[in-house]
Amino acid sequence: MSGHFNRRKCTMKLMLMLVFLLCAIEVSAAGIGVAPAELNFNLEKGNKQQKELTIYSLEDHRINFQVSSDAEFLRFYHSGIVEGSGSEKIIVELDSGRMKAGEHEETIYITSSNGAAGVKLNLGTAVKANANVADANKLNAAAGIITSLTIVMAGLLLYFSNAVNKIMQLKARLAKWLRTE
Repeated sequence: MSGHFNRRKCTMKLMLMLVFLLCAIEVSAAGIGVAPAELNFNLEKGNKQQKELTIYSLEDHRINFQVSSDAEFLRFYHSGIVEGSGSEKIIVELDSGRMKAGEHEETIYITSSNGAAGVKLNLGTAVKANANVADANKLNAAAGIITSLTIVMAGLLLYFSNAVNKIMQLKARLAKWLRTE
């Protein structure tokens, strides 16, 4: 019985010591939220497009955050700080200059740190970034130019046909006037 009692006593001491340690060390984590959960980019090769993310602080104190991605074609513009219970905009820019045409999927990582004393926990979230990059279509440009020229020519034709009708009317009036005199 004494061996069983000592084991139970030792277990109780370890549990009390663990509770004491947890109470003695301040552990804090920074809570954030991000919207939307996914960004979709659709653009022609060589162009840039911007989308907006919003980061929300779920805490009542200032939170510092970082934004990163393994994708070389994504750039981020932000302050890096969210005030307590506030929000901050992150501008995400995709530059398709060096990208191949097609569909691409990348991940944007947003991590926050709490800035508290004691044990610091860095938490984060991820946002999916989808990019559909199309080849610049030279036929679209040619079709636009041809359509514009066709509209201009139709306008000129209409203008000159009205002018010819007016000249014919003036000629008929002049001939009538000359016959009467």
